[in-house]
Amino acid sequence: RALKEKREMLDYANERVLFNLLPILDDFGIAIEAGKKVRSQNRKLHRKGTAFGKFRSTELDKTAIGLISLAVALMYAFAGTVWSQALSIEVYSLQALLLNLILFTFIKAVLNNDTKYFMLSAFFLGLGFSNHMTTLLVLPAIFLMYFKRPGEKFNFSGGIYKTLALLIIPFIIGLSFYLYMPLRSASMPEFNWGWVSRSWAKFYYHLSARQYQVWMFSIFRYSGDF
Repeated sequence: RALKEKREMLDYANERVLFNLLPILDDFGIAIEAGKKVRSQNRKLHRKGTAFGKFRSTELDKTAIGLISLAVALMYAFAGTVWSQALSIEVYSLQALLLNLILFTFIKAVLNNDTKYFMLSAFFLGLGFSNHMTTLLVLPAIFLMYFKRPGEKFNFSGGIYKTLALLIIPFIIGLSFYLYMPLRSASMPEFNWGWVSRSWAKFYYHLSARQYQVWMFSIFRYSGDF
């Protein structure tokens, strides 16, 4: 019976995840189609260079980028998933903001090779982990782009690791917001989720999101049952 309940729980969790992903995939597909249309229009304008002589190629590129950015931003902002979470008292609205800040600052850092943006991205990454464990989902892409910049080969030089070691400092600063939890819990607020000030075990239980692992990491936890 316990095994059956685990399987049903896993199936229900995966079904919810897929159901919530559908609006995002739909919006992403629309954004891609919008980008293709803008790119196609850009090529047509290039072919008609004499008729549109007042436009330079760089200006056309900036216009295309601006239109694509605007279309994607609007589709994301008015997506059903984003709105549904924004209207509920949950952590996901803040998490969406933090994920966007992580990606924005990291991409700026990679494109401009700017240490300041790398440090900002590391700080927001620490904040993301202090808010919700789904921040783990952006780590593979971040590490890939960190060691392989656009148009370059993989770089595992000493300078890369030196910068990476430096980024640990802002990351820990962002992550240190967790230290406030037991202090606030010890003051016995009206809403004391987890009551983490009781012991290290209770704090770690909350820190590792153990209560929600049935939804977040259930495929790894129960993989041995199948």
